[in-house]
Amino acid sequence: MPTFVDIAGGPKGDGLKKRIEAGEYRGIVKTTLDGFDQRDYLEGKSEKSARDFFFYFSGATPSAVRYKNWKMYYTMSQPGPAGWIMPLVPFHFTLVQNIKRDPFEQAVGIDQKTARRARAAGGRTGKRRGKPMSGHVEDLQRLRALLVEQRRRLVRNLLKRVRPGEIHDLSASERAVLIELEQVLGAIDGWIEEEGRHEPGMRNDEGDAR
Repeated sequence: MPTFVDIAGGPKGDGLKKRIEAGEYRGIVKTTLDGFDQRDYLEGKSEKSARDFFFYFSGATPSAVRYKNWKMYYTMSQPGPAGWIMPLVPFHFTLVQNIKRDPFEQAVGIDQKTARRARAAGGRTGKRRGKPMSGHVEDLQRLRALLVEQRRRLVRNLLKRVRPGEIHDLSASERAVLIELEQVLGAIDGWIEEEGRHEPGMRNDEGDAR
């Protein structure tokens, strides 16, 4: 919407969002507009999109978050046409996928088509068995940095009400989130290390050569 408003001669940039938040438009409730002015990007004046994240919902249920090329899934519809009317499937831990390398999202979810094709071909998924399909080190490191920052913010907020060292003061869901973050970070570290074996001189976040 902000893009079309800008083209029509209205507020530019985040001007429309600020006006709506201030309640300047009669008949429109004060709210936050989830939209960006993409006019410069569409007209070639900017090389980057104004948005690098996107929230996905299945009805009223948050189902996924996209950050640049990465998409993180929390729930998903069941396979097949009936999946759109059946209950959503929640995942025990967050699924992470690089949708630039898998734009049709064939390698994620319950019905992984790429996995079926690999089994049909005798399990040969590439020259290096076990290598993740989306394995660029730079993307993995960016994703890791994002998750580390999210973990830091979460812990900071929890420490405001929890006694130091008393993890039992946390709710079951809060402990599960922390454990899940550690599991995802551990998996990413493993992928980065695997890639590092084939890229001499690659360095991790602390500057140590792998």
